[in-house]
Amino acid sequence: MRPAPVRPVVVGVDASDSARDAAEWAADLAAAWNAPLHLVQVVHGWPDEGPVPELASWLRELVEAAERTGVGTVEAEVVPGGVVDTLVARATGAGMLVIGSYGDAPLNNVRQPGNMNVDLSMSKTFPLGARGHRLQIRADAYNAFRVTTRTVNVAAQYDPLGNQVNSDFGRLALPTDEARQIELSLRFSF
Repeated sequence: MRPAPVRPVVVGVDASDSARDAAEWAADLAAAWNAPLHLVQVVHGWPDEGPVPELASWLRELVEAAERTGVGTVEAEVVPGGVVDTLVARATGAGMLVIGSYGDAPLNNVRQPGNMNVDLSMSKTFPLGARGHRLQIRADAYNAFRVTTRTVNVAAQYDPLGNQVNSDFGRLALPTDEARQIELSLRFSF
């Protein structure tokens, strides 16, 4: 019985620091899995019939760093086309696809459930006597309608083999201290 072939780790990279970090992480993973590493730079809008450029110096540095990590087979290529379509095609049959760029979306762009809190306050001031004395009665209610707020745990954490280790990832967190609070006060001014 022949062992199953080891599936490669495919990394989409560009010249950014985040891509370098992703490539280093993927190289550690490929070395641990004893898998080949494929570094793919997609050039959007580059004509299909144009000449294939040489590897950029930063991409050659990534290849050398991966080889120093202990990855047996490292391939790097520069390909034309759409980023998503190209990376999906290159990831067919891969053990893992690592995206090496933040893209153009803002960081921490995760929509959480809505948040609503209603605080109420009422007061009435009564004049007392002719000397300008006043008595104020005040009632304050914090979170008056006792609306609970829940958040989603979006802290993804991975071990060196790429396994999700945060067991609460993607789960709604239960509300903590969101009890209704009522404060009554009496103030005498003279």
